[in-house]
Formats: sequence, C-alpha cells, structure tokens
Amino acid sequence: MLNVFFSPRGRIARRAFLWGIMAIYIFKAALIIGPKAFLRTFGAALPERAIDSLFLGIMGLNIVTLWCLSCITSKRLHDTGAVGWPAFGLFFFASAFVLAATALKALQLSTGLSGETRLVVQTIYYGLWGLTFLALLFWPGQKQPNRYGSPPGRKLTPDVDVFE
Repeated sequence: MLNVFFSPRGRIARRAFLWGIMAIYIFKAALIIGPKAFLRTFGAALPERAIDSLFLGIMGLNIVTLWCLSCITSKRLHDTGAVGWPAFGLFFFASAFVLAATALKALQLSTGLSGETRLVVQTIYYGLWGLTFLALLFWPGQKQPNRYGSPPGRKLTPDVDVFE
C-alpha cells in the first residue's frame, strides 16, 4: 500500500489516483489545522524553540507530501504512456518557491517580492496543478502493457507454450 505513495515506478488507474490524491490532501489539511489548533491552545506556554521545532517538522512533512504527490502523479502519467519526470518538476521546482515564501513569511523575513507577485506565482502553480489533475483524472490509460508495466488491475498471463 505504501508503494503507491512512495515509489514512482509502475502504473496507477484513475480511481486509485483520485483516492490517493484525496488521502494526501486530507493529510495535508490535518497537517495545517492540527498544529494551528495546538498552538492556539498551548502556544503561550511553549518556549520559542519548541514552536520552531514544530514549524520545521511541518515543513519536513510538507516535503514528504510533495514526494507522495509526485510519485502518484508520475504513476498516472506512466499509465497514459508518458514519462513521469514532469510530475517531479511541477511539484518540486514550483513548490520550492511556495514553501520558501511560506517559510520566510513564517520566520518574518522579507521575501523581496510583493504580495501581488507572490499571489500571481501561487495562482499559476495551483492553476497548473489543477489542470494537470483534471487531465490525468479524465485521460484514459493505455489498455495494453507499456514500458512501465501491465495495466493496473490486470496481471499479464504467462504464455502457456513456455510451460509445455
């Protein structure tokens, strides 16, 4: 099961792609909401070092979720017969800017960018991801085996002549 989220090899069907993306975003929502609620309740009593550690832990888990998103999107691209490396480019190179801007804002450092510029870049990123998600959700996979494996849910049957 974890192979679906952590390995970019193989193929994945549209339904599994949808459920995998939903699971990742539910985890991301819990990752955002949980620490905020925790800090609202106990933030005043925590030392600043503990808050910084919590922030670094959240950033680390965000990187893990980016890896999972890249792997599952790569597998879906493989199912259509395409190469999977654009998924890693979309998530890591574009997300690096979003994560860096978020980290700098949280650390109260200047990003050197106006709020409008940051908003435009984030809109472009989320727009690209939204279009990619919809395209992969509705684009059918190849019915025959390709260089990434057999179609999801179907195992290749061995040639009977080989065993006779």
